[in-house]
Amino acid sequence: MLQWVSSTRAAAKAITPEVIGRPPSDGPAEPHGGAAGRAGELAINDHQFLVIERDGAGGVNAAVKKIYKIDITGATDIRNVPALPQTGIPGGIVAVTKGVDPFIDLLDFTDPAHPPFIPLATFPEKIEGLAFGPDLPDGRHVLVVTNDNDFMPNQSNRFFVFAIDPVDLLGFTPQDIAPSHRCPDDEDDDEQ
Repeated sequence: MLQWVSSTRAAAKAITPEVIGRPPSDGPAEPHGGAAGRAGELAINDHQFLVIERDGAGGVNAAVKKIYKIDITGATDIRNVPALPQTGIPGGIVAVTKGVDPFIDLLDFTDPAHPPFIPLATFPEKIEGLAFGPDLPDGRHVLVVTNDNDFMPNQSNRFFVFAIDPVDLLGFTPQDIAPSHRCPDDEDDDEQ
């Protein structure tokens, strides 16, 4: 992960997925032997994010499709760390904090007892997209979660849409990505 400051157009802090934390060694593995990994991040505010942890398996082989809330406050800036180990966190490195329980476990919706029911046999393999939509009239935040079908005609694109109570996203700050939000030195970019 890279924390970016748009006004200076520079990285303020770098945190790698290894520092976020890997699945436990007894965690689910993908069919080709790899462990579950991270596939997407979405800013809640300037220090909290939603992150996707997933395996690469779909259908009945899907085992990990979770969204966690993390906080980078106090995490070590690793821009100047020459290398990180494959496992574990070295001394002197402070990892981001991550909730113990998932914010959302998408596979919970494959249980017929928890509507809306999504048959596990049709569950997509690559959950990769997160975005906030416009807030609902009652103040709940809209969270959209998507999969990547790699442009394969035999694989569906799915959009999972959640209404999130504001109490579950305290400190939420909508991102300002309007075209009028520009860096001072961007003016000449339009003249090319």
